[in-house]
Amino acid sequence: MRGELLAGPDNRSLLLIAPPGELGRWRDLISQLDRQEAVRTESYPLSGLAGDAVSESLLRRFDPENHPRLRVLADDLTGSLIVTGTAEQHARVQGLLSLMATAPEAVRRPTRTFRLKNRDAEEVVAVVQSLIASGVVATPSVDGSSSAAVTGGATKPAGSRPEPRELQLTADPATNSIIAIGEVAELERLERLLKDLDVRRPQVLLEVLIVSLSESDSLDLGVEIDALLNGPNDTVAKLSSLFGLSSTGAGASGIEGNRGAGLTGIVLNPGDFSVVLRALQSLNEGRSLSIPKVLVASNEQASLNSVLEQPYTTLNASDTVATTSFGGSSDAGTEVSVRPQIAEGDHLRLEYQISLSAFVGAASDPSVPPPRQQNSIDSVATIPDGYTIAVGGIELTTEGYAETGIPLLSDIPLLGEAFKNRSRSGSRSRFYVFIRSTILRDRDFEDLKYLSDLRSTEMEIDDGWPEPQPRVIR
Repeated sequence: MRGELLAGPDNRSLLLIAPPGELGRWRDLISQLDRQEAVRTESYPLSGLAGDAVSESLLRRFDPENHPRLRVLADDLTGSLIVTGTAEQHARVQGLLSLMATAPEAVRRPTRTFRLKNRDAEEVVAVVQSLIASGVVATPSVDGSSSAAVTGGATKPAGSRPEPRELQLTADPATNSIIAIGEVAELERLERLLKDLDVRRPQVLLEVLIVSLSESDSLDLGVEIDALLNGPNDTVAKLSSLFGLSSTGAGASGIEGNRGAGLTGIVLNPGDFSVVLRALQSLNEGRSLSIPKVLVASNEQASLNSVLEQPYTTLNASDTVATTSFGGSSDAGTEVSVRPQIAEGDHLRLEYQISLSAFVGAASDPSVPPPRQQNSIDSVATIPDGYTIAVGGIELTTEGYAETGIPLLSDIPLLGEAFKNRSRSGSRSRFYVFIRSTILRDRDFEDLKYLSDLRSTEMEIDDGWPEPQPRVIR
């Protein structure tokens, strides 16, 4: 074949210089050579390598103009690399994967530091380690028989690494960061997992309203009679109908003026008889309101206690000496323990323990604590956001009636009222617990600042911010 073939300036065309009779033979030869090479798709196991990083590294080593038909795709689901290309391209890919597999351990297992912004590093490390133990984060072992299916019968590249080592995690409390050493693929999965774990949890402002109401009504009505009777032969007899309404003296009548409360009437006829009438009604109403407030993060425990300690003593007596020492103390007050958990739809699952106690009298002896009444509620409830909800209560009603009188005489209609003493009492106590929750979700804490400003203004507390003053600019 006579003629000369030269490459065109664009490197994609040919310049032929030949006799006209040789032109057909040259065209046939060029058409036989200028054919697309067959391509096939094969899958290569990554063996712990990061799929995205490997695919990017391979594509950088192939010129897109000279290899337009090359396709590289990382499949994280199967842990393999899917490559579509010619036989020459597949040979180069196998060589590059073998080179990556035999890289030093410092290159294959780099060290990365993840800085956490919202969660505690030690807490997150505990969660990730539990996932590693269950096989969620760690890269599964890949052997020759477990390779992904290969189109065209590709085999595992030579020089593949053994089973990957476990991901190593260390928490740094000083910087609240996680230091991880592991395969690149494991580190990428860990980074995606930390984005889901390291989120700022909303806070909840809980206001617990504890209301204690008490009502009592008592009525005392009684008559006392004291009389002297003179019998024959200078005999003197004394008859009395006493119920403790008056005090007994040494006077002729035997009854002194009554010092008790209420309506009291005394009829005295010294030497003959005395009559005391007493009527007393007592009405008592009491109201106690306690409103503790606490700010707590979602799914965290918060406690608020306001108690009064009442000490008491003990007496240690021996044959020679008796000593008095501190025996302990009894507490009374308000105790609140809550754990809110924010659910979807802006409602809360709330675990709460609320107790309200108070001393109801003096101690009968210095060595024993004073009597105490305690009301408590312990439960788990679901409450809406922004509403004041009654979560529990105790109501106690007590009624009493007592009557004392002189036998037979007190049974006489109308007249018997002068020979009896009656008392009627009734009491009602109520204890209710209300809880109001406010979920604070603003990223810049504007809602918390607003609520704090309200309380600061109410308590006349300086917030520390300077007050702007107008100035004239000339």
